[in-house]
Amino acid sequence: MVLNNNLTGQPPIRIWGLSDFHLSFGSMPAEMAFISPSNEPPWLKNARKISQAWSETVKRNDIVVLPGDISAAKSHASVQRDLAWLSKRAGAAHVLSPGNHDHWFGRMSGVQRILRPNQFAIDGNAIDLGRVIIAGARSQPTPDDPTNIQLEIDSKAKQSIEKLKRSLDQAKALQPTDGPPKPILVLWHHPPFDRWGRPDNVVELMSQAGVSVCVFGHIHTQAQWQSVPQGTIQGIKFACVAADSAGFRPRLIWEIPSTV
Repeated sequence: MVLNNNLTGQPPIRIWGLSDFHLSFGSMPAEMAFISPSNEPPWLKNARKISQAWSETVKRNDIVVLPGDISAAKSHASVQRDLAWLSKRAGAAHVLSPGNHDHWFGRMSGVQRILRPNQFAIDGNAIDLGRVIIAGARSQPTPDDPTNIQLEIDSKAKQSIEKLKRSLDQAKALQPTDGPPKPILVLWHHPPFDRWGRPDNVVELMSQAGVSVCVFGHIHTQAQWQSVPQGTIQGIKFACVAADSAGFRPRLIWEIPSTV
């Protein structure tokens, strides 16, 4: 998938990241005026914080990447109000990939049909947004001991790796045949490191594919935020964008200068 490949005369854009909203508007009554701050569920309190911070930071031309756990919905029907809420937030493109709680996120063909015009899905594929290529896949946790892992988990991990390989292959195929290559950004919900900070095998795959940035979420405690590796590792910038770790504010990942 390629979007807007005319790179001339474009204003600067910024890429923001945020994840782990756990929205659940489908579980609420359509009329929510009676809900007061004292009886709001935690996810709704967080959604209000996100909405306010989003309006203060993200601009019309910006891109927002959302690596998982966007909605607690179980089906395409119940996720509709969550996607509608998200579509009202600023940004030229919102790029979603699934987390472990995104049970509504099934086959790509079905997901793509229910997304709003400014929303794009990533799970084993890649998209070209003009000045950046975005790839990724539904991730699995990094095992602390890769020699002692349950068969079911091992099977899911293999599937995730195969999807990531397919996504990175598509990203490379989207690179221009002339001129400098475009940066590649990967969405991967779980931190691609074990509890001691050692990189998962997927980090090497990303490095070999020339990935510039990997954003992840999933972690929710201060101890995890402080211990998980971030910054540049094997030539890739890693950034945690779990909403609670970022104070429920979109985190600026990258700024792409204007073109002439």
